[in-house]
Amino acid sequence: DFLNNRNKITLILAGSATEEEIVLINNIIDYLEINKSKIKIFTNFDDNLKPYIYKASDVLVSFVDNLQETFGISVVEAKFFGVVPIVTDWDGYKDIVDDGQDGFKIKTYSYYERSVFDYLNEGFGFYSYNYIYSQSIFIDYKDFFNKINYLIENKDQLKKMSINAKGSAIKYFSWKRIIEQYLDLWETLYNRNIKQYKNYNLLYMNHRNIFKDYPSFVSSEYNSLVLKENWEKNFSVLKVAPIEKYIDLDKVYVLLKENKLQLLDPYTKLLLLKWNVLDMVF
Repeated sequence: DFLNNRNKITLILAGSATEEEIVLINNIIDYLEINKSKIKIFTNFDDNLKPYIYKASDVLVSFVDNLQETFGISVVEAKFFGVVPIVTDWDGYKDIVDDGQDGFKIKTYSYYERSVFDYLNEGFGFYSYNYIYSQSIFIDYKDFFNKINYLIENKDQLKKMSINAKGSAIKYFSWKRIIEQYLDLWETLYNRNIKQYKNYNLLYMNHRNIFKDYPSFVSSEYNSLVLKENWEKNFSVLKVAPIEKYIDLDKVYVLLKENKLQLLDPYTKLLLLKWNVLDMVF
């Protein structure tokens, strides 16, 4: 259904980007043979342009899947302009969007498979482990396609959610309300007994435990992986992205073709989950 409706969509890509990232975006657009008249790209633009971008938009898609993003100011800004957000069900985004009322939240999953990085982190506290963990999050794109397709085909519902989005932004995120919430939080923390908390070893922080509430679902290492139905098409996009310096794509392709997923290393599995080549069976 989404493929049938995609010609009804104009995609606006807006935000900061390096020259290398801009080249990558254009290469992917060319590779996928996307109609360029349906894509508008604004990079490193002046803040004065931001209100006009929001006003030209019906829906904001913001997919965050890393530990560094704990709120999402762009989502609040969009809601103030009546733009309906479709965001990942992730950390602070969970509190900004009322799913089904003023936007949609797309399920996120943390994939866990014990690897050498776990042992290195436990033994030596390598900070590089933090970045590896950030790559262990993937998004339910099927859920996203269903939600965006629903909004395309239900204009009245889109309008209703737009009104709700602006209303909830004003109600919960005006400066007056934010200050009140900060004062309440300060009072709560002031009266809390801080002695109940453990002193964490900053050289070793168990990120899987500390951040376990960020995604929608945390898998166990026993969840099985399977190939997506259209995995070859999705895998082909990896040849455009700068992935080959991290994994041997030819070798990986052979293993996928022979369905020998058990021979893939954990990091490669994470990349393939992120790029919608693999799926997880719960």
